[in-house]
This record gives sequence, C-alpha cells and structure tokens, in this order.
Amino acid sequence: MSDRLVVAFAGHPGSGKTAASEHAANNYGLDYYSPGELIRAEARAQGRRLDSRAAGMILLHEIEASRGSDFLANPILQGTGAMVVDGLRRMYELNLLRNAPDVRFRLVAIQTPIEDRHIWVVKNQNERSGRDSTDFETFQADTLAEARSSDPMEPSVDEVMEQADFTIYNSHGADLLTAVDEVIQRIKAENS
Repeated sequence: MSDRLVVAFAGHPGSGKTAASEHAANNYGLDYYSPGELIRAEARAQGRRLDSRAAGMILLHEIEASRGSDFLANPILQGTGAMVVDGLRRMYELNLLRNAPDVRFRLVAIQTPIEDRHIWVVKNQNERSGRDSTDFETFQADTLAEARSSDPMEPSVDEVMEQADFTIYNSHGADLLTAVDEVIQRIKAENS
C-alpha cells in the first residue's frame, strides 16, 4: 500500500494559506482540512466568541484538556484520502505528521511581507464586518507573539516554516496559484 499524501501550508495570518489550500484541493483532488475552522466551529457550537487569537488558543487548550492533545491532528491522521491542510502552526502537529506511518507528508511555507499581509487581513475584515479592526501595530504584535515558542503546544509559526520542504514567496498576485501548481506537481512527481 502506498503512503497517503498530506500537504500542509504554513504561514502567518494573511499569507495566502487558504487561497493556496483551496486551490490545491479544487485542482488536485485533495481533501481540504482547516484546523482553524475546526476551532471556530467548536466555538460556535459552544456559543463562544473568538475575538482574538488568544481566545482561540484558550479554547483549543480547553478542548485538548478534555479530548486529547491530538484534537487538531486527528482529522488528518484518521483521514483516508490525500489531503491538504490549511494552516499548520505548531511544532506538535508538525512532528506528529512527519512521523505518521503510511503518510507522505510535505510542508509548504508561504512567506509574505508583513505589510502585504496586514493589507490583506484588513481588507477581509472590512468585507466581513464593514470595519477596520486591526491596526498595524496590533497586527505586528500578534505576528510576533505567534512567531516562536519553546512549548510545542503553542504557535511557533516561524519555527514550523523553517522546517518546510518547499517555500513560496507571495505578494498576493496570481503568481501564488502558479507557484502552488508548481509545488504540487513536484510533490506528485516524487513517486512517479
């Protein structure tokens, strides 16, 4: 039996992970999984608001305390088809996936300048809520807070990205999807 392909995209908020993941899912027959959406769905089920990244991490830690530390990784590890993961942020999940039996895991980092990411996030917030709720200084502080952690259960986005098999440099143009195509084609060609 051949190993099941799992491709994960890593990057800071607004880097293009969702666009890349959705493109890979829609064009290469990969199942789509978003750990962030799993947390947001749990918040909705509990009637909780996630008004900050910190609130999301608090909820995740509560869930992991009651359901196990593999909560975010289980949908990936228990999957049966090839999969794309929209957003890998912690070393814990990275190590689980790198060592999972019967999984051919590839990590793709998306590097995007912080100024471009901030513009993208504010634009998306404006479209969703009609208001600009993230000033640049707050966005920059949030990015730094998630950049590195000695605790594998906390976000350490920079450390995860340093472990990438492939890196895409994104400035929010059509080049992102072209780069995703090139990377996915290279990954698929590895075993042919």
